[in-house]
Amino acid sequence: MNREEYIKISELLKEFCIPKHLEGYKMIMSAIQVLSKNPDISVIDLYTKVAEMHNSTVSRTERAIRYAIESGYDNCKMCGLDTFKRICYSNGKPSNNEFLKSLCFEYEFTD
Repeated sequence: MNREEYIKISELLKEFCIPKHLEGYKMIMSAIQVLSKNPDISVIDLYTKVAEMHNSTVSRTERAIRYAIESGYDNCKMCGLDTFKRICYSNGKPSNNEFLKSLCFEYEFTD
């Protein structure tokens, strides 16, 4: 990932109040990078690729990403930000897949 991509994804994650210190933050960055190159990848294949990139397991990857998304959701809610309204999700908090796909879409179509 080059510096411009890193900065662009970091700024998006900052808007969603995802804490930088979480392992899921780094994994989300990797997932966006993979998704931007292969948008039709299945969720399990995405988790597998990201797990390999971070020397982790698929279940730990899924859990780390979920925890980071939930932390961001709670942080935004606590601060009164409505950032998560930009994402289409079915109920309550967005699923990992809904969040990652929406974030990837924003990543690809923002300057």
